[in-house]
Amino acid sequence: MSTDTNTVTVTAVNSDAGSFTRSVNLANGTADYSETILLNTPRVGYNFRAAGSTTSTFDGRTVNLRERTNLGLRGMGVTVQSIPVQTGITSAGFQMSVDQP
Repeated sequence: MSTDTNTVTVTAVNSDAGSFTRSVNLANGTADYSETILLNTPRVGYNFRAAGSTTSTFDGRTVNLRERTNLGLRGMGVTVQSIPVQTGITSAGFQMSVDQP
């Protein structure tokens, strides 16, 4: 098991829009990109990232971002995430993560 982890750093907060931008640096060094997360979208308590693309600052290539909606079950250490089917990708996803003490 690898102990390498991705690094995620909040780089901007837009209180008026209810969003934040974060920089994501993959542990394997293959990409470094930014993404914007909308808070309380589509409902209160949910977080949403729209599908789109951005440019990796690591090597200048295009990084495609899949739409995703997640809901953290506060106080339980559990987060669930939905990733719908979209153009060019035929599989949807459902992910569940549990915080490790």
